[in-house]
Amino acid sequence: MTDAERILRKVGALRSMCVRLPHLETPAETLLLDRFDALASVPDHLTASDRDAVAVGWRRSWRAGEVDTVHRMAPRLDGNMVANDRTLATLWVAATALPWDTAQQEIWRCTTCEADPRVAVNVRQQTEPPARPVSLLIVTLAPPFVTARERSRAASATNDETDRIRWFIEDTLGAPWTMLSDGGVFLLHAVKCAIVRDAHGSQNPPARTVDRCAPQHLASELNVIRPRVLVTMGRMAYRAVVRALEVSPRLALTEPPMVARTDGSLIDSAGQSFRLFASPFIRTPRLRTIAAEILTRAARVAGIAPTRPSTVAQDSGRT
Repeated sequence: MTDAERILRKVGALRSMCVRLPHLETPAETLLLDRFDALASVPDHLTASDRDAVAVGWRRSWRAGEVDTVHRMAPRLDGNMVANDRTLATLWVAATALPWDTAQQEIWRCTTCEADPRVAVNVRQQTEPPARPVSLLIVTLAPPFVTARERSRAASATNDETDRIRWFIEDTLGAPWTMLSDGGVFLLHAVKCAIVRDAHGSQNPPARTVDRCAPQHLASELNVIRPRVLVTMGRMAYRAVVRALEVSPRLALTEPPMVARTDGSLIDSAGQSFRLFASPFIRTPRLRTIAAEILTRAARVAGIAPTRPSTVAQDSGRT
């Protein structure tokens, strides 16, 4: 049984218990719920003083199956307040499990690109749900290509200890993947199937593939996790985010914004609010160095400070 299946089973059991045993509000909870309803009706940022009202309101929303309330409000909380609060983080994970599983099932069943010879439809992303709120989301290009006769789950940085992008992230941020994941780092692909090399040996996803895939699948995933900071690795990863959010009038489709500022570019559109950092893909030592600098800045904005100096510029030798 996968971690996702275990989480879904626990969520289902807890919700069934809530149905059998209706919750009776205490007078204190009623006051907090009144405050929560007032907070939910305005777009203001929330602070630590709102924590108790948010916790009680989220419990009510979760019991009622209104998980979108949790996802809408989480980005309004100061800093990593949800991630650092055990009660809020648990409610966020519970609210995330079911819609995340739905998004991954849609990827598994998708037939949109079956006629495209560049798309290896038998190798598909199937990512476990985040174990805590996502502070830093990294969007890279596509799952690694392998020959597969039957539909199979793609290897990636999230599940493969030998993945080169995983090594790059670990070396840049100075921590093993498990620690980074526990700290709110998450990774997704711009397109969800592996890409077959073209005549020039490139496995970059074609623009047409990105434009078909991202509005369906990356958009669904972003709507569930709503990251605080997002880093795109490569132009097609950036294009996928633009397509997923449908903000092309505000973001140039083919030219990522400059990120010389240390706080990235604020994206506040389509129900999302996050800081965007556009990085090149790590194809050469020079691009690795640039990407490492951008990822380090993004991590600091997300509240994830590197634990040791980056070894990327010198190349750790693992890649």
